[in-house]
Amino acid sequence: KVVSAKVDPWAMNDVQYASQNDLVDLSLMGNDYTRPISRLQFCSVAVRFVEKLLERKLTADPAGIFGDILGATSDSGQDAALTREQMAACMYRCLMYVREHSNMRFTPYESRLDTYEDAHKLSSWAVEPMAFMNALGLVPAKTATTLDPGGICTVQEVLQVAFRSLSADDIGWYQCYKVPNMYP
Repeated sequence: KVVSAKVDPWAMNDVQYASQNDLVDLSLMGNDYTRPISRLQFCSVAVRFVEKLLERKLTADPAGIFGDILGATSDSGQDAALTREQMAACMYRCLMYVREHSNMRFTPYESRLDTYEDAHKLSSWAVEPMAFMNALGLVPAKTATTLDPGGICTVQEVLQVAFRSLSADDIGWYQCYKVPNMYP
């Protein structure tokens, strides 16, 4: 599937690869991926992401992956925008869910949050997820010195993170590894 929506040049490859890996519901995403992503759109990407990694369809929100984070704000409507820390926390929870239900494993990582001048702005529930996602290069910093945890995510940013996260268990031998045949 080729994405014909408006996409910034820096995100084009990841967006196209996300689409080719069936992470994008083209009818739901619209035609401008530079705009903020809604919670409904994000959940669509996140479910497809988990299904892709587990190689099976999900029938419900497993372990409250989406509701616990996305419902943690005062405006929890499906059209509400998603912040970078919410996106990082939810994608982290998706990866941890997949870890619990597959052979995907991660070794300890070294947090780099102290290198960002705005890391203190992270909500307490987002610190560990952002540290993990950033250390693996899955959620890049907004600038060389900022994470922008409260910043609004765009469709293209989420697709970039989702596509990169497909390979989370293969990133750096010192950070991640797979345990063969651990689950039937």
